[in-house]
Amino acid sequence: MIHNNKVTENLKYILKQIYNDPRAKYVTNRKRSILQFDGKEIARYKADPDLWYVLGIVEAGVTRIFYADEQILEIRAIFGRKGEEAPVGEYEIKNRAFKPTWYKKEERGAPPVPGSYGIHGVNAGKVNEFYKKNFDWRNGSAGCPNIQEWYLNFLGKVLPLGAKVNIVSKDKWDRNQDVVQAASAA
Repeated sequence: MIHNNKVTENLKYILKQIYNDPRAKYVTNRKRSILQFDGKEIARYKADPDLWYVLGIVEAGVTRIFYADEQILEIRAIFGRKGEEAPVGEYEIKNRAFKPTWYKKEERGAPPVPGSYGIHGVNAGKVNEFYKKNFDWRNGSAGCPNIQEWYLNFLGKVLPLGAKVNIVSKDKWDRNQDVVQAASAA
């Protein structure tokens, strides 16, 4: 049972509960994506890339998903181990791949494609460690944004090709960060 009115927390709870449940169904076409559970509609989204925006904040370890200028999801994310952090910049969703093979840059033989990264699941060996307080959660990634499978499943179904992705090092709107900086300047 959901006991709050926070859209982002409710959607996180729902997506985790229905992941891999045969009653969960995505109905998608070029115009929209509908998430259904047990025959009832849970959510409906237009497949217009201009309505979607993904913001990855490296230092905070979160990814925020926006639809029609409203934040619908905030999830923990891994953005790369020290020295291999996801490069800050603006990107776009170009394609989708189910269970792709990932190669570390030094193992590919050929030089890596600059600016080519994938949002993918967390390394299975790191899942239990993902939320441990003293664990450096960045160890599981060589720069690609990594998220839990139940969120990845949802985003893979509803994020349209062409949706914008922006990776930043810090959230410039984080009020707590501004308070700390102001206090240290005094």
